[in-house]
Amino acid sequence: MRFLSATWGCLALSAAVLAVFGRIVCNDFIEFDDLAYIAGNVHVTGGFTPENLRWALTSDYLGNWHPLTWGMHMLDYRLFGADASGHHATSLFLHLANTLLLFLLLFRLTGRFWPSLAAGALFGVHPMHVESVAWASEKKDLLSGWFGLLSLWAYARYAERPRLSAYLLVTGVFVLGLMCKPMLVTLPLMFLLMDFWPLNRVTGGSNGDGTWRSNVLALLKEKIPWFLLSMALSAAAYGFQGSQGAMSRIPVAERLAHAVEGYAAYILKLFWPMDLAVLYPYVSGVAWGRLGLSLVLLAGITVWVLRNCGRRPWLGFGWLWFLGTLIPVIGLVKIGPQSIADRYTYLPYIGLFVLLCWETAEAVENRFSSGQRRGLAVLGACGLALLMALSFQQAGRWKDSATLFGHALRVTSGNYILHNYLGNALYRQGKAEEAAVHFRRAAEINPYYAEAHHNLGGYLYAAGKLKEAEAEFRTALILKPGYLPSREYLDKIYAEWKAPSLPPRAGQNP
Repeated sequence: MRFLSATWGCLALSAAVLAVFGRIVCNDFIEFDDLAYIAGNVHVTGGFTPENLRWALTSDYLGNWHPLTWGMHMLDYRLFGADASGHHATSLFLHLANTLLLFLLLFRLTGRFWPSLAAGALFGVHPMHVESVAWASEKKDLLSGWFGLLSLWAYARYAERPRLSAYLLVTGVFVLGLMCKPMLVTLPLMFLLMDFWPLNRVTGGSNGDGTWRSNVLALLKEKIPWFLLSMALSAAAYGFQGSQGAMSRIPVAERLAHAVEGYAAYILKLFWPMDLAVLYPYVSGVAWGRLGLSLVLLAGITVWVLRNCGRRPWLGFGWLWFLGTLIPVIGLVKIGPQSIADRYTYLPYIGLFVLLCWETAEAVENRFSSGQRRGLAVLGACGLALLMALSFQQAGRWKDSATLFGHALRVTSGNYILHNYLGNALYRQGKAEEAAVHFRRAAEINPYYAEAHHNLGGYLYAAGKLKEAEAEFRTALILKPGYLPSREYLDKIYAEWKAPSLPPRAGQNP
């Protein structure tokens, strides 16, 4: 009976995911990261050579260490070349595999079919997950998701029969996940949450023959090697990001405030996934009103969970999963120009999905008649259909750079980075005048953004306005000393002017 239920559940989830995301195979690469990660990366396009494999294992390119992800990109390029359709097809397959694995894992651990199916469906079709699936460069989310869920499955097997071979299997799969994306450093904490629910290893199960305290100490002790692995990779990832200049020097108080606001924003977008953008620009300072509302929301949920998790342990599991898995990217260590990012919810939302689905199932079973349950089932199906429609629409916005960035600029403000990227996309399409508008707008929003000045200079140079182009290239060099592309353009300009000598290098004043 369980096998038949699992089969029908997998078929239903497969149909839903393919209906929503099938269109991404017609999408192109986008300007944002896809060229640097895939089509313009000589190590990826060069294939599985010893040199490229060594690079994948040792490189901190773009501030990340994820050798298995590089290997996947190499395989994609080996199979499909520069045809984006194949790259997107493997992303679709990985997301479908993750969706089915999550459903089967929850069903196996709890024996609850409908909550497991509902959580799998939300994971599979929620609009906040479109970015991870439709963005070719974000294959690291999908790969780390696969190995992360496999680690949970392996850990459940280990908890049933604690043996060295099972422990080593968990460790091996965990390491593979870390080699896809370091965000999995919180996985040992998730193992600990599973010990409380649904494995029940604290008060029962394989560790249930001792006191509560002794069981907890034993469970912590067995996870020491995994915590050490996480700490080592966290330190390495911090160093990689710092070496690439990705760390922002923001006061600790401001980072804490933005972290609180980030948690609240992710909760709101779970229920209202509208105005989604590939980049939400970071806004300096603290908005005290928004911070206060965010604190009230988080505190209210936390109090509710604490008061009820004794009788309904999935509340504590889901809430702490959400809070814990977001720690590496919530902004306590500020990395990158974004305030929040849809892709960061790929695994963290599992906690909220479990919380909502199990709590809803509990309420429906205990408080409603059979007739009312049918009505609620129809209402739930309508809600899921709405999410599918929103995700289908959002997946279509990823068809090319101009469409994606244009939409993002309509739903955000002050987004100078996307103005610059949209300008690049339009320039490649031969729309130089439109591109220049966005280059200028990017430079107006952030006068210290060297890339916008450089791109505007490139447009002016092509238009024959060498004096204005020179000023933009010089500005770019002052803002970003040693910026080779601007330097090369300046060399061309002075060669055309037959200048007797070039001005001083790298942003120095004459």
